[in-house]
Amino acid sequence: MSFRSTLISLALFTLCFAAATAYAAKGFVITEETQAPGGKVGKKVTYVSETAQRSEESDKTTVLALKGGELKLYEIDEKARSVRDSSAMAPMLLMGYTFFLDQDANGKARLKKDFATPTNETKPVGKWTARKVITKPMGLTTYGWYTKDSPEMIGADRMRMKFFTVANESFMKPHLTSPDAVKELANINKLVTDFSEKMITDYGASVMSEVGMGSRAAVSRVVAVESRDIPDALFDLPKGHKLEGQIAKAK
Repeated sequence: MSFRSTLISLALFTLCFAAATAYAAKGFVITEETQAPGGKVGKKVTYVSETAQRSEESDKTTVLALKGGELKLYEIDEKARSVRDSSAMAPMLLMGYTFFLDQDANGKARLKKDFATPTNETKPVGKWTARKVITKPMGLTTYGWYTKDSPEMIGADRMRMKFFTVANESFMKPHLTSPDAVKELANINKLVTDFSEKMITDYGASVMSEVGMGSRAAVSRVVAVESRDIPDALFDLPKGHKLEGQIAKAK
């Protein structure tokens, strides 16, 4: 093989490798062990992309996705092989996006004071060393364990927040009736993005959470996270399932 041919082959390999790498970094897959307040143990697998999120638990699968500029929520029952369109409830899943905000005297969004309180307590969570941070969303005391040891989990958190930012904008856009409303939404998104990035900078990504519910707690612990190519079809309606609600009427 000539020197020129070798260079061309090397260039083509580099381009293909770069394209494959970018494609492979399209999304993240997060596997968690969960424990309900009653003690029931389960498993949750979440697929995160820039335009959708899919969560699988036992026989129940939930897909939250932007379709044609609209926020869709599908609940898939694998055992009954049915799909229900619950898009009217989709905004409820966006609530966590703004848990750390409140309003000032003029009704403008601002960060809650002392929403996150770091501690000096650390412990191993799986293969990572995590630090305990206390938060209080909606009056519930949550103990979050954050680590800087997992670049994949940090990448997943950033991608998930990007998706929720776009989803929130998509949902709110039809309700913005004035330039001030548009400006305030931009302010909210900046507050959320800046706060999320500060949490990552200061503590890393959350790999375990304990949400207090009376004398018990709901626990979720990340056991694995990886960057992976996630096909768009994973967020589509499954074939061969019975459609219920609005999607059945649309068909």
